[in-house]
Amino acid sequence: MSDELISLYIDDELDLDGKIAFVELIHDQTPFKDRTVEFLRSEKTLRAEVTDRVPEVTRPRPLTYPFRGRGLLYSAAAAAAVAAAVLAVMFWPAQKTFEQGPAPESHRFVIYDPGTSSAEIAGDFTGWERVPMERAGTNGYWEISLGLRPGEHRYVFILDGHQRVADPTVMVKEQDDFGGENTILVTGVRT
Repeated sequence: MSDELISLYIDDELDLDGKIAFVELIHDQTPFKDRTVEFLRSEKTLRAEVTDRVPEVTRPRPLTYPFRGRGLLYSAAAAAAVAAAVLAVMFWPAQKTFEQGPAPESHRFVIYDPGTSSAEIAGDFTGWERVPMERAGTNGYWEISLGLRPGEHRYVFILDGHQRVADPTVMVKEQDDFGGENTILVTGVRT
């Protein structure tokens, strides 16, 4: 229970009475205080942004048209190239893409469950396919960062391959078609 209480405190999920009880417990019990500080240090590490360098951005050169005025031969060659490109797109094996639209922004998903041996996430942004999450430290946190396009997204965590859990850190949820709950996350909204 103490690890769960620490997690609720870190995730700001305690009401004022819960926070008062938490602070009193930390004040009275040194081992609990030490464990809380250990969790907070892990959370600080998880939230740290790692950036080695800023990538250089180069703009593509403008297109030039060296064949302008060359007549029917070059027009036929251009039409053949377009036809070949269309056929390649139609028959080339499709690569999996999760969404289309504006560029995705990275979003970090985290769940705390020290008793689980594996964690996955599935949502509309993965085509509801399971994506494995990484263990973050040794305290029971699991995380993954995924590119999400602006909008409304539904997802669920899957623990130990079968237990579906809605994200406890996001308040908006809905019933799914299988008697469980999905989390609803809205991204890209600027106020």
